[in-house]
Amino acid sequence: MRDNLDAGASVHRLEAKCLAGTIHSTVVGDAALALGVESLAAHAGVSSSRVSEAARYASGHGDVSSLDPKGRAAMALARAISPSPAALDDTVLESTRTLEPAAIIELVVWLSVLQMLHRLTIGPKHLLNASHRKAVLPRSSSVRETALQGRRTLRNDPRVQTASPPESQ
Repeated sequence: MRDNLDAGASVHRLEAKCLAGTIHSTVVGDAALALGVESLAAHAGVSSSRVSEAARYASGHGDVSSLDPKGRAAMALARAISPSPAALDDTVLESTRTLEPAAIIELVVWLSVLQMLHRLTIGPKHLLNASHRKAVLPRSSSVRETALQGRRTLRNDPRVQTASPPESQ
């Protein structure tokens, strides 16, 4: 985590990592992870409007046209590799040609760390009642609503498989 968020050792700016994290947490529908990423973004000086823009993009209701071509390619890659299984297509692969190999690797590693955190937290969530789940939603209502909308959209997408909660023993 420390090295991944070290601006001096990173190929990407911290803003790009925060936006990619917002995209990932929206795609996987993890409100607690979205809150953590939102906090990282605020600490890194990323505007809430940029975070909201990334969340809308993740749920298919917006774009990231305010970013430069490399930023747009990184966000397209983040959106494509966040679901399980990944949803890479020729358009995304072509757009990543603008990125250095180190930038692609760094983004994939960053999203892998976030995926690990997501998987560590989803196990017990099905045991919590609705009042507990409300407490972990992001403070920003627009990001929270976009994350929840993204989850609903992805549930209806036949290309995306969602994990079911483990069976009780």
